Amino acid sequence: QDKLYEVTFMGEYAQDAGGPYRETFDMYMEELQSTALPLLYPPPNRTHAAGECRDRWILHPNALSTLELEMYCFFGKITGIAIRSRGFLNLNLSKFIWKLIAGEEPTITDLRMVDESFVDNSLIELRDPPEGVTPENFEYTYCLTYDCLGTDEDSNNVHELVPGGKDISVTWDNRLEYIQLLQDFRLHEFDRQASAIRQGLATVIPLSLINTIS
Repeated sequence: QDKLYEVTFMGEYAQDAGGPYRETFDMYMEELQSTALPLLYPPPNRTHAAGECRDRWILHPNALSTLELEMYCFFGKITGIAIRSRGFLNLNLSKFIWKLIAGEEPTITDLRMVDESFVDNSLIELRDPPEGVTPENFEYTYCLTYDCLGTDEDSNNVHELVPGGKDISVTWDNRLEYIQLLQDFRLHEFDRQASAIRQGLATVIPLSLINTIS
């Protein structure tokens, strides 16, 4: 529970009795929850001004380089250190992300608190289309194929749900399979990033405690 380091801010000569040390953790969290680092990302609910939990943060869907995964691992270590030293992190992660870090399975309810529009329009509506959409005109109404955009909605980053998915049309008969594949993709889009954080946490605290903490 001891401090990892002593802090002296430039131009300040106060003795570090704990205040400056804790302030550095606040600075880490401020950087993380901004565009200064590529690790956290605002949820679509904030972008679309719709749904709940707009003030929360999620993991960046495209932060998958070796360096970025190492940064997530270090993020986990910092979080573990805060837990060990009974410090508090001003970290406003979505419940969806905490579940992934804890090794739990997120639900559609959790996903809805991240991206309500996706759940309503891409999952619920396709399962039970509105009046006027029939088996005969379904394909032409929605014009979908077995691929999708990620949470960041970057049109340059399209994900195929099955090999050759961009050439497979979604029809009335296969729509339930498509919905399931789409749902699975979005529920596990951040698995590698969350696993890296979990790996970092495991170097500081026993993994058996993570579920309790989350």
